[in-house]
Parts: sequence; C-alpha cells; structure tokens
Amino acid sequence: MTNDKNLTRAEKTALATLPAPLSWVVGTKGWVSAAIMNSLLTMIRRAVRIKRPHAEILLYMDSATIHLAAPVLLHCSRLGLHPCFVPAGLTYLCQPLDSHVFASFKRMLAELQERARGDNLMGIMPAGAWIGTVVRSVQAILVEKDWSAAFAGHGMHSSLLHLRPRISALLAGRLPLPRRRLTNDELAVLMGRKSTYLGEMVYRSALRLVERPVLIMPLPLGRLPRAPPGGDGRRIAGAAGSSSGLPPLPPPAEMPPEDVHVPFRRTRSGMLY
Repeated sequence: MTNDKNLTRAEKTALATLPAPLSWVVGTKGWVSAAIMNSLLTMIRRAVRIKRPHAEILLYMDSATIHLAAPVLLHCSRLGLHPCFVPAGLTYLCQPLDSHVFASFKRMLAELQERARGDNLMGIMPAGAWIGTVVRSVQAILVEKDWSAAFAGHGMHSSLLHLRPRISALLAGRLPLPRRRLTNDELAVLMGRKSTYLGEMVYRSALRLVERPVLIMPLPLGRLPRAPPGGDGRRIAGAAGSSSGLPPLPPPAEMPPEDVHVPFRRTRSGMLY
C-alpha cells in the first residue's frame, strides 16, 4: 500500500508488475479504511481457496481499531473467515510477526538499502530502487522462509507442546484453556475496547460450523471438514472423526446464555451470512 499521489509513473509501472504473491493495492493514501480492509480480506480468501478450496480459514489479527470495525467483522462473516484476535498490548509476546518476523525483515531491508546507496556515486538511493529492496526482502523473509514453528510457539496450533517457555510460564496452572464462547466483558478486556456487537460479530462464522457457539481454536493440521448447507454441527463432528481422521469437536465448557440473539441474513442463493 502506498500514497499514490507521491509515486512517479515509473514507480507505478513497477508496482503494477510485482511478482506473485506480492500485489499492489491501488487507490490508497497508505492508510487502511474499512473498504480497503474488506478488499484485502477478499484477496486473502481467494488466494487460500485456490490452494485449498474447502479449508476453514482462521485469520489472526491484532486488536487494531480497523480490525474490530463492524463492517470488517461483517465481511469476515460473509467470507466465512474466523477472526482470532491477539490481546491488546500483547503483540510483542503473542504475535509471530512482532516477536519473530519483523526484526529479520527490517534487518534485511536495511542491508539492501545500504547496499543500493553504496553502489551509487552520490551515496543515495536511485529513484524507484526502494521497490526492488522491498520485493527482495518480502520474498526472502515472508514468502520463502518457513515460520510454522513461530506459530506453534504462540499457541496457534492444535497442540501446546511447543509453546514458548515465556508464554508457558505466564499460563502456569491455567492449561489446558477451556473452549467456550467469551462474554462481551471478557472480549472488552482482551481487545481493549467495549462494544455491544463484538461478541455477535466475532463468533458469527463459527455458528455455522457447530450447533452451539464455542471459541474458535486451531485444530490438528490438515483439511477441516466442509460445513454442510444446513449448518448441522453433529454431522460436522462425525465427518471430522471419519473422513479426515480428526477428533470430533468437544462441546463448549459453558452453555451460552439463552438470550444471545445472532441475526442471520440470506443471500439470493440461500446461503447464510
């Protein structure tokens, strides 16, 4: 994402021909709005569906204001994405990008920029050279390098065996964590803001997979069972145990309050969202 009005024609041409999987988001000022965020979510879902058409997508995000906006959460529901939020103020501890990835990315980017300045007689970055340094850094650090161990170390896996010692020490005596739907007050503590729609929006997609609302947690690696048209959670649990070899989903630790009302709407094709 760039501030388009500050780009030269040559830079726009270079950005328009970025190698996959990089993509230039046109028409922005470098800031993410709800509309832009929704388009990014659509791009993410399309890219995943090309590789794994029937996968259920868990989307880990920090608790930035734009990520918790009602239009964004509603779009997640339409796309069938399951948002999983890193608690506010704990990205340094619980988000793989902050704890593992960004340091390596910034270090490589700085080295490439320094090299580009050294190759210039004036000691400055040539016009448009920044695009090449960014592309090479992203490809090397984010695309080609395997960060699965970092995800497992942050608990973004079906097993907590590889949890980072620093996180394990903080959770001592509290594991295993119960699988249940969080209340609005609990979500407000985790996300640093209170809203009446958070609980409804965050769990909306999850309600299609199970009969009762539960906290979305990562399951064992492998393809998750496809959600049936009727949203029958019992058939999904059976499918998980028979077709893919995965254990059935456990019931929630606590029954949700009876007064919880989650409105559904139907598309013209009859699908719920």
